[in-house]
Amino acid sequence: MWNPLRARRERREAHLLEREAFRSARRLAREDVLVLGEDLAALALPADASHEVREHHRFALDGYEEASRMLDAADSVDEVDALDEVLQAARWELAAVRALEAGEPVPDRRGPCFFNPQHGPAVTTLEWTPPGGTARRVEVCRNDELRLETGADPAHRLVRVGDRHVPWWQAASASAGSFSRTRHSLDGHGPLVHAAIAEAHVRSGLGGASIVIHG
Repeated sequence: MWNPLRARRERREAHLLEREAFRSARRLAREDVLVLGEDLAALALPADASHEVREHHRFALDGYEEASRMLDAADSVDEVDALDEVLQAARWELAAVRALEAGEPVPDRRGPCFFNPQHGPAVTTLEWTPPGGTARRVEVCRNDELRLETGADPAHRLVRVGDRHVPWWQAASASAGSFSRTRHSLDGHGPLVHAAIAEAHVRSGLGGASIVIHG
């Protein structure tokens, strides 16, 4: 039976959760822009760098500047998603610079590392089982591939839950009851927004709200 009070409460909770997801997404995006800027600042091109290397470096700088502008203007998760795509492209350009400078071929264009998009583009797909979870296929960067091969933990992206930080996928698991009912809301969103929505579910205390992110 339709309950107008319950429907109004659910709409209010859904709105609060959407805004919490946006705030989380924008904060995570700010962290990503900062990390990319630091990576670019730490990269010193040699005087004899090739034209190809300089072009990839220029595109990475352009992506960083564009992402910075988009961050200032962002007002929805859709806009954060667009920013995330710019960051992923810039990270690939940076990976191309590093590869060419090391005498290696330009990397394939792949999705970002599952454990933390800040690591840059993935280099392979591996089977990974989270503690207490089920095995899944994930795309990983070179460093996390080496960690997994040696039995070490991957370098997870952490999200803030209360007074502690946990891997983003763990935040998603902690809110599994509501997260499973809202999984459709993640369709079409990138990894940064996925992490933000997982964080928002736990931080908001509105685990029962069923949301669709409209942007």
